[in-house]
Amino acid sequence: MSGTPRSDPAAGSDASTGGPGWRDQGNQAILFNLLWAIGTLAHVLRKTRPNEHAVWLLIIAAVLVLDRPSSRLRLGMLATTYLVYFWTTMPWIGNHAHMMAFVNLGILAALAVDWVRRRGGACGGWPLPVRYIRLTVLLSYGAAALAKLNSGFFAVETSCAVGMAYKALAALGVAPGSLPAGVEAVLPYGIAGLELLIPVLLFVPGGRRTGIVVVVVFHFIMSFSPSATAIDFTLVLLALVFLFFPQPTASRVFADAGRLPGRLIRPLVAKRTALFIVAAFVLAVAQWSGKASLLDNRNWILLAVATLVLGPLFLHYAMKTPSFRFPLWRPGPERGTPLVVGIAFGLLVAIQLANCAAPYLGSKNLGTFTMYSNLRTEGGVSNHFLIPRWPGKARQDDLVEIIDSSSEWLCGIRDVGQLISWHELRRILVDYPDASLTYRRGGVETRLERARDNPELVRLDPVAHRFIGIRLYDPRNDTCRH
Repeated sequence: MSGTPRSDPAAGSDASTGGPGWRDQGNQAILFNLLWAIGTLAHVLRKTRPNEHAVWLLIIAAVLVLDRPSSRLRLGMLATTYLVYFWTTMPWIGNHAHMMAFVNLGILAALAVDWVRRRGGACGGWPLPVRYIRLTVLLSYGAAALAKLNSGFFAVETSCAVGMAYKALAALGVAPGSLPAGVEAVLPYGIAGLELLIPVLLFVPGGRRTGIVVVVVFHFIMSFSPSATAIDFTLVLLALVFLFFPQPTASRVFADAGRLPGRLIRPLVAKRTALFIVAAFVLAVAQWSGKASLLDNRNWILLAVATLVLGPLFLHYAMKTPSFRFPLWRPGPERGTPLVVGIAFGLLVAIQLANCAAPYLGSKNLGTFTMYSNLRTEGGVSNHFLIPRWPGKARQDDLVEIIDSSSEWLCGIRDVGQLISWHELRRILVDYPDASLTYRRGGVETRLERARDNPELVRLDPVAHRFIGIRLYDPRNDTCRH
C-alpha cells in the first residue's frame, strides 16, 4: 500500500528480516489487520450510537488501518481507540466486545515490546501476538459453548437457539412458530453441538480445516437475515479465525491476488485516505439515520462483505491449504518470549479465565462470554447441567423487587415482573438521587421519599460499577440471555 517501507515483509524483501519465515509472518499480520479493521467497522455500524463520541475516532482509526495495514502505528491507534471506546461504555457492553477488548490489549502489549526492541536496535518481523489471540478465541468461544449446556437453552419456549433461528430465517418469510415442532426441538442440540465442536476442531491439527469451514458456514447462516443480530460478530470472528491458517497461507493470498492490498484496494480509493474517511462517515450516517430501510440495508451491506468476499475466500483457502498440522503455540520465526512479556500475557489470560468463571461465582453476568446461552446463575442457583453456582452469597444474589417509584424506568422493570440487583439499582440511582422509591430487599420492604435518604443507595463505586455488570432477572423463566 502507499507508504509501505521497502523492508516491510509484504513488500517481498527479506534482507533485514531473516528470510521467508519473516515474510510469511508479515503477510499474515497485514491480512489480519485488514480483517480486524473491517470487523471493527462492522461492530461500530451494528452496535453503537452516534452520540458515543469515541465511536467517530474508532471509525477514523479503522479506516486508517484499511489504508495502510502494514503500519504498526495505525494498528496501535486502532487498538488504543477501541479500548477508549470500550472503557466509556463499560460495563453495559456485549460479550464479543469484551473479546475484542482482550485481543486489542494483546496487540498493544505486543506492539509495546516491539517498540522497546526496536529502540534497542533489534529488527524482525511483525509483533502480532498470534498465539495469545488464538488462545483468546478458544477461551471465549469455548466458554460461550459451554454456557449453553443449561435447561433454559434446551427448552424450546425459551431457547436462544430457536429465537435466533427464526431471526436468521426472517428474510425467507419464516414466521416465529411456523417450523415443525420436531425441528424446533432439535435446534438447541444442533447449535450447542456445533459450538462445542468448533473450538475442539480449531485446537486439533487434523480438525482445523473442518473447523474453519464450519465457522464460516455456521455463522453465515446465523447472519443470513437483515434482522439477525450476529452479522458484526461474524466479521470479527473471521478476522480471528484467519490466524488458525498456517502462516504461509497469507503469502499465497498475496501471490494469488497479485499484492491484494496494492492492486485491489489502492485503485478503489485513488491512494487517498480522505476518501476512505468520507465513505466511512457516509455509511455511519446512513446506519444512524433512524430510517428503517437504511437500518435494514446496513445488515445486507455487511453480509455482502462477509459472504461475497470473505466467506468464499476463507472456504477456498481452507480447501486449498495442503496441511494445517502446525503447532498452535509455536512462535514461528519470532524470537523467544522475554519473561516480563510472558507474565503480561499470562495475566491477560488469567483475567479472561476469571471473566469466564464470573457467572458461576455469582460476581457478574455481563460480558462473560455466555452469548445467547439462557444461562441463569442469579439467586444462588444455576440452571447449568454441569457447573453449579458457588454457594456463597454474591452480588447476583442481592436482588431487589421494585414496588413503586417516580422513575418510569424502574416502574417498567416492575411491570414486566423482573428483579434488579442492588448493585445495578445503586448505579442507576446515582443519576436520579431525588427519585422516590419503594422496594423489597431480602424480604424487607422499604419506602424512600428520595433515594438520597439512603446514602448507600446513591454512592457510586468507581471500580465495581465500572467493571461489573449484572443483568435484570426474571424469576419466572430461563429467558434468552444476550
